[in-house]
Amino acid sequence: MSKSPTNREAISHSYAPIPATTIGPLRVVWGSRTYVMAVANLTPDSFSGDGLMAPSDSASDFLDRVEQLARDAVRDGADLLDLGAESTRPGHTEISAADEIARLIPAIERLRRVLPTLALSADTQKVEVAAAALDAGAHMLNDIWGTRVGDEMLQLAAQRGVPIVVMHNRREVATGAEAANFTEEFLEEMSAVAARGRALGIPPEQLILDPGFGFGKGPAQNLVTLRLLGALRDLGHPVLLGTSRKSTLGRVIDGAPADRLAATVATSALGALAGVDIVRVHDVQENRDAVRVIDAALRAVADDPDDAIGPNPNRAGRPPRPSQRDRISVRNVRFDAAHGVYPEEQQKPQPFFVDVEVDAELAPAGRGDALAASVDYSELVRVAVERVGAGGHADLIEALAERIADAAMEVVATSGATVHEVRVRVRKPEAAVAAPIDWAGVEVVRTP
Repeated sequence: MSKSPTNREAISHSYAPIPATTIGPLRVVWGSRTYVMAVANLTPDSFSGDGLMAPSDSASDFLDRVEQLARDAVRDGADLLDLGAESTRPGHTEISAADEIARLIPAIERLRRVLPTLALSADTQKVEVAAAALDAGAHMLNDIWGTRVGDEMLQLAAQRGVPIVVMHNRREVATGAEAANFTEEFLEEMSAVAARGRALGIPPEQLILDPGFGFGKGPAQNLVTLRLLGALRDLGHPVLLGTSRKSTLGRVIDGAPADRLAATVATSALGALAGVDIVRVHDVQENRDAVRVIDAALRAVADDPDDAIGPNPNRAGRPPRPSQRDRISVRNVRFDAAHGVYPEEQQKPQPFFVDVEVDAELAPAGRGDALAASVDYSELVRVAVERVGAGGHADLIEALAERIADAAMEVVATSGATVHEVRVRVRKPEAAVAAPIDWAGVEVVRTP
């Protein structure tokens, strides 16, 4: 393990680029800016006093209050809304999966109907609740026990092809001699859960790491995680920071939850400087303004005023692909085949995962609701699998990627869309190499 980051090492760090992704209706270009996730506590007992449920509520009153909070969040600049139906505050009373579902599902269904362009996250630690939330229309999962033993939530995210936030948590706070190794153990635990998620087929851009500020840690350990944000981002995944109104901030400033706005904004700004991709907050506008200024400062180009809010080399390592391009993506297309150099690979089928991305002008298709003006993603899936299966044995992943790229280009050529770029990734989780790895892969890029 490398030395622990201290002081300002996270600031102006150069991070390896992470591919863009989608969270429901939201197009996310990691590294381009800091996204804002608003909190919606569908409970009567939130630690910060913002629970939306009251014992005397009718179902209609409750849902009206949820909708109003969501509309206010969108107005104030939220990109996502995180819906939690069970309190996780210290000393909280656990509720059954049935009760949690009864609170959460009607809220998701209402918001999908009235705010279809808002990305929705389901904040739950129960797999059955998470599955029900996805069935109801949630776009993303947020698990406060992301580092626990057992990967059922990761498996669900992999099966459904949705992003997931995995949060660091512990049953007991490390103290005494155990606490001396906190930094190394924290990063090792986060690295391990990230590796497990990737091994299950979750793309790095859809596995979001949360340091778990306020969960399973003492106040000093919570503050130390703020110095580890850069090291966490170095693991090659997006990072979410959730400090909003937490008790550690209250201890620092000696203030109640309602008095912790400035302290929360300070940590959001620190996170944006360190490369955090999402801040999860109660007070949307104030935190949005803070990270927007940080993002603008990091992206500013002093000798080119026309590009003063252009790509940010400090955040992404290199300028990202144009963030304004429309994109069609198919991800984690699985096939099993006996491709490879070694005899055992040629005899025993192994899993392969394929992603195909097409940057295209999609406004004509969307406005006219016309498939003829777009690229048929079902055709991309079909030709990808057929081309790999019908092309005969291949020693190299590169050969598979070329075949799929050729097939994708044929689909693009017969489509009615203006296409800028096609990218194909082929990943082999069970590659025969001398050391443990998550997968070996190849990405090829084609321009029509």
